[in-house]
Amino acid sequence: MDSATTAGSIGIAHAAQATSANGGQPERFVRLVPPHTHHRKRPGFPRATMGERAPLRGCPLFPFKNPSCGDHAARALFKGMVRAQPTFTFETDAIAHGATSVAGVDEVGRGPLAGPVTAAAVVLDPEQIPPGLTDSKQLSATARADIAEKLHRSARVSIAHASVAEIDRLNIQAASHLAMLRALEGLHPAPDFALIDGNRLPGELPCPAMGIVKGDCKSLSISAASIVAKVCRDQIMVDLAQQYPAYGWEQNRGYPTPQHLAVLKSHGATPHHRRTFAPVHKILYQEKSLTP
Repeated sequence: MDSATTAGSIGIAHAAQATSANGGQPERFVRLVPPHTHHRKRPGFPRATMGERAPLRGCPLFPFKNPSCGDHAARALFKGMVRAQPTFTFETDAIAHGATSVAGVDEVGRGPLAGPVTAAAVVLDPEQIPPGLTDSKQLSATARADIAEKLHRSARVSIAHASVAEIDRLNIQAASHLAMLRALEGLHPAPDFALIDGNRLPGELPCPAMGIVKGDCKSLSISAASIVAKVCRDQIMVDLAQQYPAYGWEQNRGYPTPQHLAVLKSHGATPHHRRTFAPVHKILYQEKSLTP
């Protein structure tokens, strides 16, 4: 069998041709090209397009003998292969360098057309970390609520918001940073180090901090913050939906779903819609243009 052929930095699962046990005939294996990856042709790599299965030489990571496994199986396998699970490594490293209290910080609600942006800061007790902590988007609503309840009992938690008016006045990134800053300042006693989701840090932080891209998939403290922030904001949108039931906020949480956009067009914007966001701004501009 040929020596292993790696797929470089594009994250493609290996595949191979190997000699089968019956008669020395080649046994086909397939590689899985993630659906959103464009693959350049390289020496030794057959040409493949998005989602295509093609034979490769080398050592197989996933020796599918049936090339008809299908793109759905490819997607599921690739997602499972690359999905990281958060650990306490970043927190442990910070403690090893002198920190005594490490907070994870994350926000939710950057993309919706309505409602506040919400941030949370969480200091975990290493002896009482609830099982199942991961990126909040990977959990069901029931699982998030259960973990959030445990976090409120076992960890130090602070939740803060930036309002719709602040989002429209500052822009969504600055408002998100403002909510994060408020969440950190709400922790008592204050942490002496913060792990913050993203590659940009808010200004005027009360303690040293480190930004971690996709931190909710890498740090347990940031995962915890993402969960409690999402549970809190989801409940805010459920409560607002009682006042404005047509918009379906109890389901879409203010995000621009087709149903939300249709009702926004037919009913207009509420005081809780973000005027500077393009779909809302467009509706308001049209209404203004039609006013005699």
